Amino acid sequence: MNLNQQSAMTPRFTLDAEYIQGGQGLWLLTRWRAADNDNDNDNDTALLILPPFAEEMNCCRRVFATLAATLADTMTAAGTAAGPATGIDCFLPDFYGTGDSEGDFHSISLQQWRQDMLSFLPQLAGYRQVHLLGCRFAAALLLDWLADIRQILPLGQVLLWQPQLDTKRFWQQLQRLQQFGEPGGQAGVTAANTATNPADTLSVAGYAIPLSLQSEALTLNTQLPADVSQLYWFESTLTGQLSPASLRLQQNHPNLLMQAVNGQPYWLSQEPVDTQALLDATIAVLRGSAAINSPTSKVNNVTPAPTDSIATGITANITANITVPQIISLQLCGKQSLGIYLAAASDVLIVMINGGAQTKAGSHRMQQQLARHWQQAGFASLRFDFPGFGDAEGKPGDFIDHGRYLTALPAELQRVFGKHRRLVLFGLCDGATAALLASPALQPDALLLLNPWCRLQQNHARTMLKFYYLQRLISKEFWQKLLTGRLNLKTSVAALRRFWQASSPGNDSANQTAELAKSAVASTTLPALSPDQAVLRAIKHWQQLTVPLHLTLSGADLTAAECAELLKRTDLQHLRQQAECLEIAGANHTLSGEGHLAALMQASVDFLRRLPG
Repeated sequence: MNLNQQSAMTPRFTLDAEYIQGGQGLWLLTRWRAADNDNDNDNDTALLILPPFAEEMNCCRRVFATLAATLADTMTAAGTAAGPATGIDCFLPDFYGTGDSEGDFHSISLQQWRQDMLSFLPQLAGYRQVHLLGCRFAAALLLDWLADIRQILPLGQVLLWQPQLDTKRFWQQLQRLQQFGEPGGQAGVTAANTATNPADTLSVAGYAIPLSLQSEALTLNTQLPADVSQLYWFESTLTGQLSPASLRLQQNHPNLLMQAVNGQPYWLSQEPVDTQALLDATIAVLRGSAAINSPTSKVNNVTPAPTDSIATGITANITANITVPQIISLQLCGKQSLGIYLAAASDVLIVMINGGAQTKAGSHRMQQQLARHWQQAGFASLRFDFPGFGDAEGKPGDFIDHGRYLTALPAELQRVFGKHRRLVLFGLCDGATAALLASPALQPDALLLLNPWCRLQQNHARTMLKFYYLQRLISKEFWQKLLTGRLNLKTSVAALRRFWQASSPGNDSANQTAELAKSAVASTTLPALSPDQAVLRAIKHWQQLTVPLHLTLSGADLTAAECAELLKRTDLQHLRQQAECLEIAGANHTLSGEGHLAALMQASVDFLRRLPG
């Protein structure tokens, strides 16, 4: 991917955010705002997006960002007889206790979310029309709040994406996930990672969900309004057909506009999936409505008033005594991204590097919690989205592209902070690998690596044989499937044979050693690399480091096992011996289990305090 070519056409919208004071604390509002057009007509239309619950919020983040960027970008809007093209301003809140907002998930309250939103909405009242979009459980919230919203805003269209309106079933699903969501039957909880797990919570995939949420959810009024003429119901299905339940609902509400589009369950996938049909259908509704209602007269300026918000304009005069999160606008190879900076007294700055398709908050808010813990210990941090992920512009790339983006970071840090900071890189999975790839350009003072991506063909095959197939052979479930005929023995044996052949000694070792030798001189630029070449280059950069490094490996994670297996090689054993190592028994890839994130928090703070001044 040519990263510079991506920035050839600059979209005509601004990506920014602010922290707003709510009833319990600060919550984050992200905004995509259309630029004024040449005739100086202010934009008159807005869209407020209500995100879904828990990890579904992370999974949907990129879909929302793509929709918002497209709607706000005047280059993608067609003009009408009523006037030239105008974009649609878009607003996306992180409810208190979720995403990058303050607070803990175990203290969330639907009533508080409602109060926070209704207190904020008057700032949007200057728009001629405001559309609403609720996704999954947020569709239930939207319907419950709809009557109050109508009293505040000039309402446009109301869109429901994959609505989850049966709140009793919603809660039952959470209970089942607690029981069966993770190996061992007990899903880890975020609250337990930082303190004693509250007894009045459900533990689901890294989230501590308060039991009080059940009564709040069950009292929501999720009935469709009597007038459904402004209501649009969208379902993404593999068949492109509405579900039987939706068809029955449509019979009771014949005027309800329901549409099924071909698409995968985007709310369940961390990795990007094809949602173009859903986006096209949604944009057609909103752009069509904007064209029909486009005024000929000028609308008053509708930029939300900042009176109850934390200032978000970050320049070189950032001070270390600000304890609230600060928003930083970043340009990574010409692409807009937002960083969240938590200041602290120390001159150490921890740059948090996402792995895979993760957003800056991290899976089950892992990075948000780490950053807050480090700030309390006296260490500043900066986290952000890579282009193509989270809220950032651009198309998604791989960890090699992320390594290239990181080489642009020193200039951005200099622009923002205006002074030298002791730089510590934190990376999870291939975020750790990207950090190693970019280390010659970043010149870090230390690194914190969590389950770094070290996948090479031979090493992967050996790890699969040793950790996956061996464990299957001694598992009760494997023998039950075998004896009952539910195991495809032919397929399993064929896969086992492939891994056995790939793991043969000498299959790749000589080539890998040669590749490492060719990378003897560190370079601040990254050439075109295959994934295997990139891993080898990252390892070579690791060998060339002369700064402290902390390595954390999860005991129940294949990626960590591959890294540990690779570091057993004779020519690489010294890397583990020279690093400070933490092995967390039973931990999964993102440390969602009870106490696992707490172990990393404590070990990382101890490591940071030992750094030379």
